[in-house]
Amino acid sequence: MLPTQCTTYTTNNDSTRNIASGPGSTCDNTLTVGWYRFMGGAGKYLATTYVSRDTCTTYYGGSYNGTLPSISGTTTTYGTLCLNNNGYLCYAPWSSSIIAVTNCNGYYVYYLTPITNCNARYCTTN
Repeated sequence: MLPTQCTTYTTNNDSTRNIASGPGSTCDNTLTVGWYRFMGGAGKYLATTYVSRDTCTTYYGGSYNGTLPSISGTTTTYGTLCLNNNGYLCYAPWSSSIIAVTNCNGYYVYYLTPITNCNARYCTTN
């Protein structure tokens, strides 16, 4: 049996969030706290490698630093947000957000909170 977040999440299919999109100034500082599933143009996953500056329509791209749960129905709660600040990977003042991830048997959902620094956002990949 899967946890409730596998059916009660917010779908995000915003292609500008994908690492394939270019520069911009979009911010996740007003993001609603909750569980998110990425689909369509957004891709399927939060980026798991460092994101180059001026990618995914923001200045500071955010990636997931942690291990994705491999067993269906399980959740990890120890991943963190990594923001790239001019080559300073996982820039400490901005990269403290905890990201929970649940394996929903074929897809992942991510528990995200707003990023306090503007011109920073969570970036996705296929």
